[in-house]
Amino acid sequence: LPISKADESGTDLAPADSALAAVGPADAAPPAGMAPSAEAGDAAATSTDPAIASVQDTFAIVRAAGDEAAAYFYGWLFAGHPELRALFPTAMNEQRDRLFRALGRIVRSLSTPEELAAYLTQLGRDHRKYSVQPEMYDAVGDALLATLRSYGGPMFTPAAQEAWAQTYKAASSLMIEAANKDSLNAPP
Repeated sequence: LPISKADESGTDLAPADSALAAVGPADAAPPAGMAPSAEAGDAAATSTDPAIASVQDTFAIVRAAGDEAAAYFYGWLFAGHPELRALFPTAMNEQRDRLFRALGRIVRSLSTPEELAAYLTQLGRDHRKYSVQPEMYDAVGDALLATLRSYGGPMFTPAAQEAWAQTYKAASSLMIEAANKDSLNAPP
């Protein structure tokens, strides 16, 4: 799920996350106790579900680090998987912005599973257009967790790490499934 340019509709392409365990288009139900949220990082937006709250809280911290955290993410990704660099633009400034906009949208959508599933489905289709392969999603997930660990400080507890791991697994699974389905009907 390396993040590439915006799709035709202007949707930002970026790694996704979801504390929805194993979300699929038909089974995108939120965990018990999930409360609506506003902008990730708003104190009032924190969910009553501890896993979702930890995703929201740690994302707010990492988002506040801005370009530095985004640069860390991409540095980690490309250092471990230099073959992925070719999927991205030479100038990464706009790409870094897309990363946080997409992550923010996903974090905010944790309380609206239908919206989240629709966004991730389109994101998966769009990433397919950039030749993203299913095995690439693991590298992105590793870079995301490394960035969260580095910038999340004491808020990035083992429980927060588990919530993010589940979130990313669910999101990437949905994206991969959408890309696979799209490949049956459309050229790349």
